[in-house]
Amino acid sequence: MVEALVSNLYDHFRDEGATDDLGNLCYSAQVTGEPSPVDPCQSLSEPEQIIPVRIEVAPDRMTWRALYCPRRKQIVGPHSKFVADKVQHSFELVRRNDRLHLVHADGADRTLCGEPAAGEIIPFFSYDYPNKPDDPSEPAPRDLYAEWSDGVVCQQCLLHDQALNRQC
Repeated sequence: MVEALVSNLYDHFRDEGATDDLGNLCYSAQVTGEPSPVDPCQSLSEPEQIIPVRIEVAPDRMTWRALYCPRRKQIVGPHSKFVADKVQHSFELVRRNDRLHLVHADGADRTLCGEPAAGEIIPFFSYDYPNKPDDPSEPAPRDLYAEWSDGVVCQQCLLHDQALNRQC
C-alpha cells in the first residue's frame, strides 16, 4: 500500500456505482488511465504550495491526513496512519513566537526546523506501548497534518524527514 501511495497516483477515477468504459458497474471506486508521472528527485515545493490531502484506504476505510507535493507530483507523507500517529509518540510540541514546533521527546535542544527548543511545552506527547491502558491524563490524539492550513504548527517541522518518517 505504501509503495502505491509513493509511486502510483492517478488523475482520474470512477466512483462506486459508476460504469466503466464497457458499461460494467463499478462496485468500488477505481482509478482510470495511466499513473501520473512522478519526479522524486525534485526538491520539495515551498510550504505554501504543499497541498493537504485526506487518504482513505479500502477495504477498512482507514483515513489519515497527508501532504501532496506538486513539484514532485507525489504524496510526501505520512504514508500510513501508523506513521501519522507516530508523530505524537515521538515528539513534543513547543510554542515559540506564536507557532508550535516539533522537538524530539528525548530532550533535544533544537526543534526539527532548527529553532531552539526553549518555550512553553504544549501537551501533545503520548507514550505508546502494547496493551497500554487508557490514561485520562494523557493528551487527546491530535493530527498535526490536519492542521496544516491553519498556520499554527510550523510547516517546516511537519515537512522534516523525521516527522514524515522518511530516511534522511
